[in-house]
Amino acid sequence: MEGRTPWWCLNGLDVADAGLTLGGQPVAAAAARHGTPLYLYDPQAVRRQAAALKAALSATGLEWRIRYAMKANRFGPILDAIRAEGDVGIDACSPRELELARAHAFATRDISVTASMLAERDLDAFVAAGVHVNLDSLSVLRRYARRVPRGTRCGLRIDPDVQIGYGDDARVAYGRSKFGLLPASVADAASLARQLGLVVDTLHVHCGWGLQSGACSPASPSSPDACRASRRSTSAGAWARAAVRTTSRCRSPAGRRRFAKPSGRSAVAWPASPARCWSTGPACCWCR
Repeated sequence: MEGRTPWWCLNGLDVADAGLTLGGQPVAAAAARHGTPLYLYDPQAVRRQAAALKAALSATGLEWRIRYAMKANRFGPILDAIRAEGDVGIDACSPRELELARAHAFATRDISVTASMLAERDLDAFVAAGVHVNLDSLSVLRRYARRVPRGTRCGLRIDPDVQIGYGDDARVAYGRSKFGLLPASVADAASLARQLGLVVDTLHVHCGWGLQSGACSPASPSSPDACRASRRSTSAGAWARAAVRTTSRCRSPAGRRRFAKPSGRSAVAWPASPARCWSTGPACCWCR
């Protein structure tokens, strides 16, 4: 509508007399200088999104940590900007992502791994690196336990039966599209982990995606089974820390607070995409 700012004008992406701009820099000029196709990233957007997420989590009154889901974007300068925050870690989903995180100076204590359908060589790589892993099946719990000393800490990745953002849009929702243990099997997984000598200190939960302002309703499960599973896993020794995977595209601080506050003692957030980018092809440019 004439006179209204387009919805996509945010996080440094705007329109000026010179045309489309990112971080105050004309996109056309960057394309002329670097050629096309071209990806452009704004480091200030990374810093703003990190600051907004920290403020939202701080408002919960809980202990919290942030880990960036590297699968969203592995561009080296983005990883360097995240590392420069000093208090933001990495959540990796493969041995190669783990190697990349270490290559960009992330310490082992600042790296976690959340992945599905892990091969034996994947588990070997994670164990050798000494990183924290979140596991999502009885099989992988058994295979992981065979490789580590008793008392090793790990997490359980569960399907909370929650849909936030556009997760319930018929165009993107299909079957049981989330990874993780079903609510009814969480207690069994926690019990098995204890029998195997593992110490479950994390519940990893993916709540939604495509979050925008106005779409951040409280994270209430569509089935009470998820809540009951969390309580059962607590009694089975599973709950010490709640992990919430979130996206930084939610622009409502109140929405972020409602979404990011779990029912555990502390929060861990994986912002899926802290950088706004404009892209037309494979070349990359770090706007300064």
